[in-house]
Amino acid sequence: MLFGNEDALAVHTVASASHQVLRDLAEKRGNSEFHASLKIMIKPGMEKEFWKVMNKTANFLKHADRDPEALLNGVKENINELTIAGGCLYYKSLGFELTPTMRVFMVWFSVMNPHLLADDDPMKRLLDEKQFQSIRSQSRIDQLEIGKLLLEQVQKQITP
Repeated sequence: MLFGNEDALAVHTVASASHQVLRDLAEKRGNSEFHASLKIMIKPGMEKEFWKVMNKTANFLKHADRDPEALLNGVKENINELTIAGGCLYYKSLGFELTPTMRVFMVWFSVMNPHLLADDDPMKRLLDEKQFQSIRSQSRIDQLEIGKLLLEQVQKQITP
């Protein structure tokens, strides 16, 4: 949906719902390194505030009846990307192998956000800085098209 440049609210709804399921599983199982590291990152006593901010758009969409006069000022592009990446990291941290689609997304996400990666992250060796910059300097539509093309190539390889 993201690479197809579909409606940002629709992408957000699906991404948030899956992220929430994986977060709930991580909380119940207690064996997710990603969830544990996220909990450590949040300042003690600010957990509710952190998740309120993270879930603001999803809750707005889910509970519109609570304040029918409220307005949402759109969805920032990167919140959907961060939500999907977080879902992938939860999935992997729960002991599952990333699907080919998830791997493509994480490669694309890494190319788009190398500043979020540790200096020794293997994803940073995929391209040199000039190549990273070349992709990031393209229009949003072109960036999504690159992701879509990568996904289509992987799907061709796994589909008999």
